[in-house]
Amino acid sequence: MGKELLEAGIYAIINKRLRMVYIGITQDCFLIRWIEHLKRMPMYLYNNDRTKLYLAEDTQYIVLKEINPAVSDKKVFYELENTAQEFYKERGWIVLSTSTYNKNADYSPWNSTIEAKKKRYRRAINHMVATIGEEVNQSKVAARLYAAHYNEINQTFATYTNPKQAVTEELRVTELQFIMLDLYSRYKEKTIDKMRKYYIQTDRQLDLFT
Repeated sequence: MGKELLEAGIYAIINKRLRMVYIGITQDCFLIRWIEHLKRMPMYLYNNDRTKLYLAEDTQYIVLKEINPAVSDKKVFYELENTAQEFYKERGWIVLSTSTYNKNADYSPWNSTIEAKKKRYRRAINHMVATIGEEVNQSKVAARLYAAHYNEINQTFATYTNPKQAVTEELRVTELQFIMLDLYSRYKEKTIDKMRKYYIQTDRQLDLFT
């Protein structure tokens, strides 16, 4: 996966063995939504089903359908999300997401700006860098990660970004996406491993590791 994660549409967090699934939509890109799911994982520590789904080793994050928000309105997204949820419910799966779709409702257009998107991406990048650098010399790890990415951006986008002076506020959307893609695998692995270790220390067990 790479470019596909930068598209919008319908996605699933799914575990076939547990027959559990979370269906979601994004009009931005799959990557940022999946990062945010991982970031919010501690919020669901005491939700048994969510915890099972998020921490099971064989859970997958998959794209169900790419949709262009410039062509399809919000109602199309919600309708397809509802259709996907019903598909799994009819087959006896545990569906952990809810649908707000109403075929008779009028849906307002998507409202987003480039600056809002960049702010969202910067927040995700800063969180990922901090998470990856935990339990070691965080400031040095963060500095190395940022410097490495600025150098890669210079090579990939033929721009000049000084790693000693640049901050993420100066980067464009495509450059921020580039960094998120590079950090995602390490961040996902570190986050899930951290939550699994934390969960083992609690007084609740859900047979997550079988």
